[in-house]
Amino acid sequence: MEADAVLGHSVGEYVAAVVAGVMGMEDALRLVAERGRLMQGWEVRGDGGGGGAREWVEEALKGLEESVSVAARNGPKQWVVSGLKEGVREAERRLAQRGVKTKKLKVSHGFHSPQMEPMLEGFEARVGEVKLEAPKRVLISNVSGERAGEEVASARYWRTQVREAVRFAEGMEALRKEGVGIFVEVGPAPVLVGMGRQTLEEEGLEWVATLRKGRGEWETALEALGALYVKGVEVAWGEYEKPYARRTVALPTYPFQRRRHWHAEPAPQPRVASAPSSVVRVASQLQASSETGSVGVADVYSDFGRSFERFNTRGQELYLHWAPLREVPQGFSWLKVFYPDLFPEDDHVHFERVYGEALRELRAVTYRAVDFSSIRRVLDIGCGYASDLIDLAKHHAHLKLDGYNITLAQVEAGARKVKERGLQDSIRLFNRDSSRDEFPDQYELIQAFQVIHHIEDKRGVLDNIQRHLANGGLLVASDIVSTVDETLRHEESEAHLLPRKAWAELFAEAGLRIIGCVDLSREISNFFDDREYDAAMARLKQNITAAESAFIVGPHMLGKLLGTGLAQYLVLTLQKEPFLSRDILRSMNQRYLEAPQAYADIVAHADAEGRFPLEAPRSAPIAARSTASPGALALSEDPVQAKRQLQAFLEERIRQVLRLDKEDPVRFDATFISLGFDSFTGLQLKKVLEKELGLSLPMAQLFEDLSLEAHVERMLAGLKRSAPVAEPPRAADVDAMSEDEVNARLQALLNP
Repeated sequence: MEADAVLGHSVGEYVAAVVAGVMGMEDALRLVAERGRLMQGWEVRGDGGGGGAREWVEEALKGLEESVSVAARNGPKQWVVSGLKEGVREAERRLAQRGVKTKKLKVSHGFHSPQMEPMLEGFEARVGEVKLEAPKRVLISNVSGERAGEEVASARYWRTQVREAVRFAEGMEALRKEGVGIFVEVGPAPVLVGMGRQTLEEEGLEWVATLRKGRGEWETALEALGALYVKGVEVAWGEYEKPYARRTVALPTYPFQRRRHWHAEPAPQPRVASAPSSVVRVASQLQASSETGSVGVADVYSDFGRSFERFNTRGQELYLHWAPLREVPQGFSWLKVFYPDLFPEDDHVHFERVYGEALRELRAVTYRAVDFSSIRRVLDIGCGYASDLIDLAKHHAHLKLDGYNITLAQVEAGARKVKERGLQDSIRLFNRDSSRDEFPDQYELIQAFQVIHHIEDKRGVLDNIQRHLANGGLLVASDIVSTVDETLRHEESEAHLLPRKAWAELFAEAGLRIIGCVDLSREISNFFDDREYDAAMARLKQNITAAESAFIVGPHMLGKLLGTGLAQYLVLTLQKEPFLSRDILRSMNQRYLEAPQAYADIVAHADAEGRFPLEAPRSAPIAARSTASPGALALSEDPVQAKRQLQAFLEERIRQVLRLDKEDPVRFDATFISLGFDSFTGLQLKKVLEKELGLSLPMAQLFEDLSLEAHVERMLAGLKRSAPVAEPPRAADVDAMSEDEVNARLQALLNP
């Protein structure tokens, strides 16, 4: 990579001059060797502002000009005084009387001081022998603190540079005026970037060190390269790869279709015992899902975004959020809201009003614990088209807002919207990965709407949040959780729904405590309750690509999951708690996740100004979690009769889940898969069986290559193990029994 501008410090200016084309490398080395001086002096730190420090230093040097002078101004409160030892000590004494702290620098000569004057004439003559040219890129002068011109191509300049003070602070200010926002220090330790930060206290600047003490050189250099690359600096990767043996390979000439290909009849494999899987992949039950493979969340959102923009030209604000509907309006379809141009015959004004009002109510509930007057910096993870950030900027002009989004097309579209509204000073957008790329600042509020369930590395993004959320700061999020013990996956939309226990643990690891939890499952399920979904999808498929239509299956599946109770849509308010233990946080989080408040209860208790409470009286009591073993099914003690009862029960539940007609057979020599169960219907059956039988049935076990009859035998064995043990009879009961009754009871206890 190449620098747009360069600035050196003292001897470092020779390196800057080489990079700027003023002199050659060998000539610079000869001049530095000739100069061969080190500086001695005192680094001065004034307690007041820069002006005050300058006045104190100038007053301290009065009468000492013959032996001491200012050698450098490194920052508003950092000055270097250099010269003969006696003069420097006197200056130190005078400054100490004013309460100014000083630090002695370990050097052998007083550089940039009168001590240098005897060598100036000879050094100027030596510089005159070197070929010097005007700088070919921006070079900031140590002598003037401003952009250098042809004067640096003269021997006189380099003579003055030896004697006069280094105007480093002025040089940093000059670089900023040139538009420089990324500062890279090439040196053994990050000293100059530290001084530069004190001079330029502006937010949003990038400071990069290439070497650090105690760290591997190669590791630090690569970190610096990575930091510059993600900031958009162009890297000459060909130069980087030169030392390594590489070879090119030919790619296929046909375009990739991003399709999965499965063998119709996989060869039978020997059965091996394995641990039950903790992941469930939710199949779409639609043709598109079997045609299109998972290509990453950025890709699927790019596909969705392109179609969204193409068929939404009515000027509607582009939100990528589902809205809670307490009732489903006549003829409403969420597809018609997002793709209005494809359905010109519908009443879009009404639909958009319903959607907009529901979304505004949702945001009010989401922000109900936030006092924006006490917040300055906000981060939006997965900011989409920056619509939420723009809304916040409109209503709270004092906020500094950052948005992270992994999808470049949406970042670019959002940046155009920000510019059109003149909000560039309030909003910054970054095309970065929230689970891997450090956030650029510290924040009092971080928000993540319908995004974390799309991120595979949830621990990575929550760790990033922990590092950049202020103590006591808030994370507000809307997300989807699995209500079963497995992770639910829908590959086409890159959705990974963790169970509630996993969320509670991850939040606790990140030092986050849930202080508010609202369940919108019914209202979001209403949003996806589309009676005309098949017809609408058929029209969509005629106008969008297979990849775009595959993504749309995800929300439709979400509606099914929410409607059957296999997942929950939650609005969460979390606070960073650095002083509570992980165990306590996990326990508190678990309680909130297992007993969320109903959305209807929150919105029913708005105050006179339309504000919603963090907690509200519940319209229904919290359902106690069942710990009983067998559920509603009571089986006969006779094993043969019990098996028939369980078979009849299982057949009835299978017919309900698969919606089979009476004439459709349920064969008990078949497997669940051969009967037509997929991961979605399997989850429904699992939930029913666990609730009514009181057994734990892992999904991996349900889909083993076993007949239904074998599953019935396994269930019977499980029910027998979990059956309550009969309590020993009380003494009074025994006294009332006959001898035969006592013997029978003893036999039952000894042979359960």
